[in-house]
Amino acid sequence: MNKYLSLILVLLIFFYSKASYSQNTYEIIDKSGIKYVNNKAPLWGKNIRINLELNKKIGDIDAEDKNFQFYKICGIVNDSKDNLYVLDSGNYRIQVFNKNGDYLSTIGRKGQGPGEFLNPSSIDCDNEDVISVLDLSNLRIQRILPSGKYINMIKIVYITTIFEHLSNNQLVVSSNITSYKYSQKEKYLITIIDNNGNNVRNFGEPLEFDDQMTFVLGNAISGTIDNNDNLFITYLFNNRIEKYSSDGRLLFIANQPLNFNIPDKPKMWEFSKTKNGEIIYMPNFTYVSIGIANDNKGRIWIMTFQKEKQLHSSNNQSSLSKIQRSLLGFSIFNQEGVFLCNIQIPDSVIANSMLTSTFQINKDKLYLIDTIKNMCIYEYNIIDK
Repeated sequence: MNKYLSLILVLLIFFYSKASYSQNTYEIIDKSGIKYVNNKAPLWGKNIRINLELNKKIGDIDAEDKNFQFYKICGIVNDSKDNLYVLDSGNYRIQVFNKNGDYLSTIGRKGQGPGEFLNPSSIDCDNEDVISVLDLSNLRIQRILPSGKYINMIKIVYITTIFEHLSNNQLVVSSNITSYKYSQKEKYLITIIDNNGNNVRNFGEPLEFDDQMTFVLGNAISGTIDNNDNLFITYLFNNRIEKYSSDGRLLFIANQPLNFNIPDKPKMWEFSKTKNGEIIYMPNFTYVSIGIANDNKGRIWIMTFQKEKQLHSSNNQSSLSKIQRSLLGFSIFNQEGVFLCNIQIPDSVIANSMLTSTFQINKDKLYLIDTIKNMCIYEYNIIDK
């Protein structure tokens, strides 16, 4: 009898160890193969093991050389030679620089023909150094060689965002969340397409809300892909990080400790008529993050709000441009969704700019993009202590 009791106890301990793992700083619970990571505090404590060291600055609003004068940078990407491609959207072009920051060439111009842009909004580069550029006004994704030679076009009929390419050069984009009815059953966050625009697969279950506007805003996401083709996404207005395999399996859902509270259920949007016209009252969402990337150690970096900032209700469009950079920092996670530490954006950047609306990482280089004040890119070395 004692042998059977001992066996049962061993099996229960084994099962519990597989289903749940807890430390003082985090807890992981396994439910049906999906890990739920509740982060309570940074795993590294106050011992920050990463530094950001400024390497160079590319571009300036007052630059004498027009090749370094950017207007509305909407994204950057590196190719296999570490050349930097800057999507200079307001100037309808891509500016190419070598790894030393020297200007190499310009791709594109304003227009609707091959290799031309009207409203280029996101960019990525595949393993063969083919550049993919999403142009919302032309409703297409263009594939272009580094030389500027046009390859082909992928027609789109919806607003989307390019995330990154998989190792097989298939392209991961956000799904057409605006076309879904919040009440319909089948809807997805992520779409994978091939080089001809054919749909390979859809996956990712959107969060549920009670009306269409709240549904669309509540499912605004950013994404990044690691060297193993895992996709990590973070939500603009929700304290939620998800990891998916390339075949669409949800691997974990994680959160992070924030310095402010988030409403469990945002107030629905509505119209109000006044003497001056109609006012749109937006849902009372609270900003959480505005970007995600991964470094050469597989760590996940998320640009996170350190103080509360709500989406205001107004007849004017809500804008992030007035947010002081001191509101933002980086939250860093390991591959399992465990929160490692927070890193503040360097003081030199805070003093010189208003907002970094996006960032990117290439191997051990982190790029902060100032789209508001100085129209420039700061390149930092990621230094492990």
